[in-house]
Amino acid sequence: MRNTFLAVCAAVLLTFAPAAAARADTLWVTTLEAVLGLDPVTLEIRRTIPLRKELSGALHLLPTPDNRTVYLLSGGREVVSALDLVEGKVTASWSLSERMGEDPDAPRIANARFSGIAIDHAGKRIVGNIVTSRRSGTNPHQLERIGVDAPYLAVLDAATGKRLATISGAPWATSFIEAMRDPAHPNRFLVISPDLDIIDLDRLPAGKAPVRATFEQVRVKHVPLREPYMAGQGPVVILTEWFHPEPSGGLGSTPYYTTDPIVEKDQMGVVTMDLVTSKVDVLELGPVQGPQYAFSTVVAPDRRRAYSVFNQLHEIDLMKRKITRIKDLPYTYYGANMSPDGKLLYIFSGGARLARIDPESLDIVKEVELPSEAWDILTLPD
Repeated sequence: MRNTFLAVCAAVLLTFAPAAAARADTLWVTTLEAVLGLDPVTLEIRRTIPLRKELSGALHLLPTPDNRTVYLLSGGREVVSALDLVEGKVTASWSLSERMGEDPDAPRIANARFSGIAIDHAGKRIVGNIVTSRRSGTNPHQLERIGVDAPYLAVLDAATGKRLATISGAPWATSFIEAMRDPAHPNRFLVISPDLDIIDLDRLPAGKAPVRATFEQVRVKHVPLREPYMAGQGPVVILTEWFHPEPSGGLGSTPYYTTDPIVEKDQMGVVTMDLVTSKVDVLELGPVQGPQYAFSTVVAPDRRRAYSVFNQLHEIDLMKRKITRIKDLPYTYYGANMSPDGKLLYIFSGGARLARIDPESLDIVKEVELPSEAWDILTLPD
């Protein structure tokens, strides 16, 4: 009888015992002056990590595998910084820009800007597309000639910033780089320009760093968009500033526009890129809808829906290949991302506003005004 009584008591205690705490997440946001840590639901600011003046204007968030360190692109796209989210401080930063001589106050002769940047899944190497504007002249204090070098990819040691490789002949107008997720090819990267390319760092030559290679040497796949394979199809135009494949487990997406060569009217669609299989899909969605020239898209974890954002929010059924719902927005938003479980949809940039949307109703559930404009957002576990 005593054992039965103890068993009943134990069952009652288990019934009323608090459930195990769910994993805590933080919504990290880059702004002009700081990196902010927000509550993913209430959008209240939990942490503020200020950035030094020379690091202002932080852009993309590139997390390392432990999610403790993120790499930032800042300083007018010239500075890469490692930010420890636990300690709340920048632990390292470097730039590929050049001065005339070793004096830190010497005139700047070359401004090297990153127009695309990614970190490998091991957190050890950074790949960036570099466009350099270079000044020259006879008087070091009055450099009157300005030229632009051909773009190249730089492979950098993530710990030291040391250049490991230089890849010449990178596509002009490269706007984004993303690490692929193919376990059989862990060193491949997607390079997004007006076209799509996949490169493999395993194709770099052996030798003392920095090694040199051409883009053609490391490229393993090319998907033309400006001049499609299909005869009579208009050129597909993409400009990717935000590319978030995290919620969908590696299905990246970007909006596109084209002009139908027969009826001469603008058409819109979405290009999806599977970072595991390398499959590229161009979804035609028909005529442009009102004021909606979308700036970014994000795919839900179920991979059946995508959302595009600008002056409107569009829900896109990827299976049926059509727009299913349209919601007018009170303001213009450029970027979009989702929580890992797909229950929270965020729209941001285009100002200091950040909004959380219910993906089921497409209604804005919460909207806040941040201290300054947000550029990138990413949910990371604490």
